[in-house]
Amino acid sequence: MKKIRNIIILLIVIISIIILGIIFISVQQKEREITETNESIEIMQQETTLEESNKVMEIDEYLEIKKCIGSYLNELNIDSSAYYGYDESGNYVNLASDNDNNSSIINLLSDEYVKKNSIELSNVRNYTYKIESDCFFIPVEIVNKGNTDNVKSFGVYGLVENQEFVPMFESYLIINIDKNNRTYSIEQLNSKDEVYNVKVNVPSEIIEKDNNVFSEVGVTQEDLIHEYINDLKRLAFGYPEKLYNSFLDKEYKNRKFGNLDEFKKYISENRDEIEGINPEKYQISEYEGYIQYYIIDQNNKEYVFNVKTPMDYKIMLDVYTIDLPQFTEKYKTATSQEKVALNIDKFMQAINAKDYKYAYNCLADSFRNNYFKTQADFENYAKENFYSRNTVGYNQFDTQGEYYTYSIVLTNKETEEQKNKTFIMQLGEGTDFKLSFNR
Repeated sequence: MKKIRNIIILLIVIISIIILGIIFISVQQKEREITETNESIEIMQQETTLEESNKVMEIDEYLEIKKCIGSYLNELNIDSSAYYGYDESGNYVNLASDNDNNSSIINLLSDEYVKKNSIELSNVRNYTYKIESDCFFIPVEIVNKGNTDNVKSFGVYGLVENQEFVPMFESYLIINIDKNNRTYSIEQLNSKDEVYNVKVNVPSEIIEKDNNVFSEVGVTQEDLIHEYINDLKRLAFGYPEKLYNSFLDKEYKNRKFGNLDEFKKYISENRDEIEGINPEKYQISEYEGYIQYYIIDQNNKEYVFNVKTPMDYKIMLDVYTIDLPQFTEKYKTATSQEKVALNIDKFMQAINAKDYKYAYNCLADSFRNNYFKTQADFENYAKENFYSRNTVGYNQFDTQGEYYTYSIVLTNKETEEQKNKTFIMQLGEGTDFKLSFNR
């Protein structure tokens, strides 16, 4: 009997240990899940709280502002598809009266703007933009104009173009966002100067009307990346000068293009590729004062957005013209063989991008002087002897004194045709190099 009792006690102890073990594992799993979730949230918070005077905003505010202004501009479109439908005879016609259209517009204007200009159904079109087609809105500058407990006001300078990327006009607006009611209102301004300097009486509340409500934006990194890429396309085709002067990284554009005309030439020669950009992969890195979005598209072309705030960012259209911090760190610790491969990859990225200026400057002086006395000579050779879209496979690597040779296989990404080449390279200071190859 005593033996049975001891066995029962032992079983109870074992079961208790098992239960405690399960509880411990469960708690540990729960803690691990919470830590992972917090890490994700922390990254998002870090990316949205970098500060720079009155340009500070969060990612969700940026997307809400852009969405609301886009809705406002499309409400102004007298030819908007929202006004059209089929009548009793089956004809596709404008079903809304002028009063209905004008009433919808007044709903989106701030009470102060309506009162100050004595706006009513009969004259509202005199105080709003004239739009006759669907359009895109591209924000260029957003500044904080003040806030109350529920409402934030922003001055917004932006660009408007139609769906064929044809420029329409520059816009100057005040937008009031009521985070509590999820409503907004608009005031139109006359100049970019007013966006910065006009004083705004921020309303305490924006009453909900038929069409001034916006839904909460569920922000993901992918959303922001797609917004940036879409605006890159729209600026490239509609406002290339603005893209060049305001959004391209200064050192990058000076080294790659040198002037606006060369940039416009690049846009013209690469229009199909730019219009077709579809981001497939991205990496986010945090540096002092900015967040870097490194993006790879469906053609393995790389883009960089260095973001101080959602509205304050600079763009690089490749990663070979200027060395990124992560490339420099990788290069420092690389073997000679790895360095040569990294440099060949840079050269071939330039060939794929038709950046013959960069590729030509990579050539060793003697090789260039013997075979390609001008950049035009090299460009003609490259078009004949490299594919439009090359991928690189690496074979035999050898060292010959201070020179390195690497036999590679180039594959035509479109047809899978292949050809062999051997590169000869001399490594310089830092990440500098010079190369030649068998012709």
